[in-house]
Amino acid sequence: MRRALVTALFVVLVAAPALHAAPPVEPISDALLGLYVAGSSYVLQRDALLTADRPTEAELTALYEHQDWRVQLLAELIVGLRHRPEQQARVSALEPVLDRVGRPRFVGPELMAPEARIFIWERLQFGGEPPAIRASLARTLIGLGGDWEQLLARLLADEHEAQVRLVLVSGMRGGDAQTADSVFALALLDPDPAVRAEACRSIGWRGDGERWGSALMTALSDQSPEVRAMAARSLGWTADAEAWRPLLSRLDDSAAEVRLHALRALARIDVERAAAIGMLRRLQQDPDARVSRLATGIVQGH
Repeated sequence: MRRALVTALFVVLVAAPALHAAPPVEPISDALLGLYVAGSSYVLQRDALLTADRPTEAELTALYEHQDWRVQLLAELIVGLRHRPEQQARVSALEPVLDRVGRPRFVGPELMAPEARIFIWERLQFGGEPPAIRASLARTLIGLGGDWEQLLARLLADEHEAQVRLVLVSGMRGGDAQTADSVFALALLDPDPAVRAEACRSIGWRGDGERWGSALMTALSDQSPEVRAMAARSLGWTADAEAWRPLLSRLDDSAAEVRLHALRALARIDVERAAAIGMLRRLQQDPDARVSRLATGIVQGH
């Protein structure tokens, strides 16, 4: 009996460290994912994580390379909140000002530090702001640059407000081509025509815009006149000779803006060839003054 008690005590003592061992990283990531979808209870759940002994900073920093980007950002956020709560409070309290066209815009030294990015993202994602404010926060986030552009495609895929998606897409007027591939692939299929149009417009701003020539030619047949017009404009900026015939077919488009940008694009690609277009004389009589002036200028120039 005594030997059995000693044996049982030995087992308990050996097992005791295991009883208090740290839980594996995966449950921590699960807690962070739960925080991401917490909705109205976000602040309550976030503050509970902040004040708890677990997760530790070491456990959180180990998640910076987690396969799920939401876990990465929330781990960084919790660490940032523990170390820089005053900075987060300033970012959360900052009021926007209106720019020249009446859009809200965030300015101030609080937003210039790279360390503020995670708090800007928190306010964008969980702050419950109206769409115009969230779009401004997205614009501020993009303006800080850095490695955040690699997350644009993921943020875009997860974003429910078209106004914010439009801003995220415009952030790819620069940046690496691989990230832009992902962003434009999503944006050109967006249900909102303004977002699709912004994708076409942003491609034209890029130095490697010809990379998306085929996608722009497809967009020339979009149901939205704005999308067709921006696709034509960007094909002109990229001077894509392969787009000649698709652009030619847009010269009788029902939307004047599309006719204008299609004709301008053709002139950019090959102005002499554009001057020989059979329907150019008819375009000189176009009901839209901009189209008729452009057609006349092409004829008179050659």
